Amino acid sequence: ATNAVQASLSTSFYEAYVQQVWQGKCVSCHRPGKAKGQLVLQDVASALKGGETGPIWIPGDVEKSLFLQRVHLPLTDKEHMPPRGKIQLEPQEVALLEAWVRAGADTKLTLGEIGDGHPLKTYVSIAGSETPEKNYTFQPASAGDVEKLNDAYCVVRPVAAESPALQ
Repeated sequence: ATNAVQASLSTSFYEAYVQQVWQGKCVSCHRPGKAKGQLVLQDVASALKGGETGPIWIPGDVEKSLFLQRVHLPLTDKEHMPPRGKIQLEPQEVALLEAWVRAGADTKLTLGEIGDGHPLKTYVSIAGSETPEKNYTFQPASAGDVEKLNDAYCVVRPVAAESPALQ
């Protein structure tokens, strides 16, 4: 899961979401002092420099973006990222990173610039901007039923323990 940041409309999507995935899964090996492949993902300037093989993403091109190629390699491949034995990316994290690259991989795009109809809108959640809490009149789905809905392309989970709503 991604670590939450205190986000506002002026926060970049990169900082609020992309950087949080990298902080949780990549920075332990790709940071100053331990820059595997000469790649540092600790901040946007370093990430934009790329590593020894060049840029790690191509705006708009998921297939040619190196970091996504590495994520999709079989776990047994020595080039797979994160390496075997490290915590792997969750399917929703991969989907978020792919959506960001597909939408142009803009590191400066602010949450306030992501309006209805924008391909990244479904990922944006700003405290205080959510719709009012709904009162549901039905029972929650069983944990087993919810788990059956999950696969490599879709992750379904309860919104909160006290609510039958799913996300």
